[in-house]
Amino acid sequence: MENSSYIKLFRKLLNSPIFENEKALKIWIWCLLKATHREREQLVGRQVVHLEKGQFVFGRKKASEELKMKERTLYDYLKLLEQLSMIRYKFQQQIFSDNRWKMGRISSWRIKKQQQKHNKRTTNAHKQECKE
Repeated sequence: MENSSYIKLFRKLLNSPIFENEKALKIWIWCLLKATHREREQLVGRQVVHLEKGQFVFGRKKASEELKMKERTLYDYLKLLEQLSMIRYKFQQQIFSDNRWKMGRISSWRIKKQQQKHNKRTTNAHKQECKE
């Protein structure tokens, strides 16, 4: 994963129910940082997984180590983020192994990208109108 890119946080996060809970906020930001910003292939064990923009792969043990919290706590907060429609994830089983992992997706990733394209078109159209 590239460490040279960045994410944007919108100020409306201040009004989100997770902002008041430091663990939920930490997990949300971790998910944003883990999500890929471009389509790519990732090797998970012996399996190649295709990731689309906004997707990420994680295992509960590794994630709990990275976040320095118990697996159950992580699970509970991921369920909360899912209930708030902030992320979606699905359970995967690796071939030839008992290791399990999840593929997550930032729920609003595509919506935000579509809004940015729409805003850019609107801005460009407005600039053109001003020129005329």
